[in-house]
Amino acid sequence: MIKYQLHCDDGHDFEGWFPSSEAFEKQKKRGFVSCAICGSNKVDRAIMAPSVARTDNRTQAVPAEFINDVPAPLISEEERELRRRLSE
Repeated sequence: MIKYQLHCDDGHDFEGWFPSSEAFEKQKKRGFVSCAICGSNKVDRAIMAPSVARTDNRTQAVPAEFINDVPAPLISEEERELRRRLSE
C-alpha cells in the first residue's frame, strides 16, 4: 500500500491509501478520489518526502515503559455482562 498526501483545488490537505500509483491514477481518472473535507474531486498528490527502507537488519527497541506483561482484556466486564444478558 502507498500512502499519499493529497491536496484539493480548495487548498485542503489530507491523506489517502492506494494499492499502487496506477490504482491512484485510475481512481482519480474515474472521479473516485475526492477531498475528505469539501468533497471536491479535483485532487492531486502533494509533494512528499520519500519513504526510505533501512538497509540494515536492526529493529528499534520498544521502550520498557510501553511493555506490559499482563495482556489487556479484549472486552470490558461491562460488555461481557451486556452480551451475557442479550444472549439469555
